[in-house]
Formats: sequence, structure tokens, C-alpha cells
Amino acid sequence: PGHVPRPPNAFILFRSHFCENHLIPQHQRVTQQMRSRVAAKLWGCMSLEEKTPWNDEAMKVKHEHKLRYPKFQYRPTR
Repeated sequence: PGHVPRPPNAFILFRSHFCENHLIPQHQRVTQQMRSRVAAKLWGCMSLEEKTPWNDEAMKVKHEHKLRYPKFQYRPTR
């Protein structure tokens, strides 16, 4: 049994979508750190209604993760 990743939360799903769909203009070189900052600012400005689809998707992914890995428990390493 290898490493089981944690299911992504709503913001991580939003950020992945944001980066995969190139929602930052491509005329300049953009680092992952800059993309994360922009995505975080947008996320912070979004209303609860705008975040609802991402929260719903996160719950769906979490449920699928629970079915796939029923004994999974998050245990951070120190």
C-alpha cells in the first residue's frame, strides 16, 4: 500500500481549474506562486453562491475518496 493523497478541498479544485484553463493572460511569464496568489485573491472575493459549485464538487470528490479508500485517515507527518 502506497501513499494515499488527501481529497482536494473546494479551493484546491478552484485553483486547479483556474490554472488548467489559463485564466491569467499568457502575455507574461507567470510562476505557480503568482497563479496561487491570483487564485487566492479571486477566491476571497467570491460570494458564497459563487463558491457553492466548488464546495459541492469537493463534497462529491470527498465521498468518492471515502468509497475508494474506506480506511483512510489523515495523519500529517512531522
